[in-house]
Amino acid sequence: MTEHLTATPPGGPGDLSTVHVPPQVVLDPVPVGDAALVPDQFSLQVELARTEVASGRPGEIGGEALAVTVQIRHEGATSRDVSTVSVTVDDADGIPLSPLYGEPYSPLDGDLEPGGSTEGTYVFTLADVTPPYTVRVSAAAEDPAAVFVGSL
Repeated sequence: MTEHLTATPPGGPGDLSTVHVPPQVVLDPVPVGDAALVPDQFSLQVELARTEVASGRPGEIGGEALAVTVQIRHEGATSRDVSTVSVTVDDADGIPLSPLYGEPYSPLDGDLEPGGSTEGTYVFTLADVTPPYTVRVSAAAEDPAAVFVGSL
């Protein structure tokens, strides 16, 4: 059986009004290896390493890659799903690095209880990029994004 999903705009069918989405708060950048605190939510740290990666999905090209390990400690009061964490990397020119999904890719996953910690690894291509790298980690759109800057 195929289900068809539809969405209705706030003013009903045909409503072309704009829905305001506030910009995400971005924390001040910290050096790679230092901790960033998302108030009342998480303490985050990232480490960078050079690696070789095989293609993980159709259309990917393996090769030299940047492995970004994200360590997260839950500082909040209720459990949080960390599978929604988003990690992006830009080079010195602001060009986004392409994500790769071959090993050692192992994203954050599951619920994290208050006081608990875990880590995940995200992988990005290093072809034709210029350091330093800017790593942005966001747990959810409503949470501030942590920013880390550094090189290998």
